[in-house]
Amino acid sequence: MRLDGDSILTRIRLRRVPKKLTGLLPDDPQYVRELRFLEVDGKAPALSGIADLLRKDKADVKKLARNITLQLRDRHVLRSDLKLQRGKGPGQEDIIEFKATKGHSRLFAFFSSDDTLIICTHTYWKTDGKRKRQDSEFCRAATMRTAYLDAMAKGVVEHED
Repeated sequence: MRLDGDSILTRIRLRRVPKKLTGLLPDDPQYVRELRFLEVDGKAPALSGIADLLRKDKADVKKLARNITLQLRDRHVLRSDLKLQRGKGPGQEDIIEFKATKGHSRLFAFFSSDDTLIICTHTYWKTDGKRKRQDSEFCRAATMRTAYLDAMAKGVVEHED
């Protein structure tokens, strides 16, 4: 999946939480927000990343899911008791990094413009405190968000029912 200025995106789609993850990740219509996964050209890096993280440490991913659930229930964007961080670099202000409490799992996402969806872009397993790697992950999420917003403006984003 290339998301640079020279490539043409053929398909952008928002996917629901798959059945195999419904016990772990929330999909409740009573929440104020819904969770979706960004798929670009048939690939959903957040979904495949969660599968990889589950193989590494299921307990860690459960902690990550708990923090995501708190954000789905509540309209406050950044609560002090949540383990999440907003991007700090240029163009990254709208990117959220969900963290597992005292763990290594990370999930990058952003809020839809109407604040009804949390759109997940990708995951990573943080093994060290190097800021450079974290910054590159924020950049990757920002690039995916830009592609999504461009597709929304053109009216070509597909929604999985």
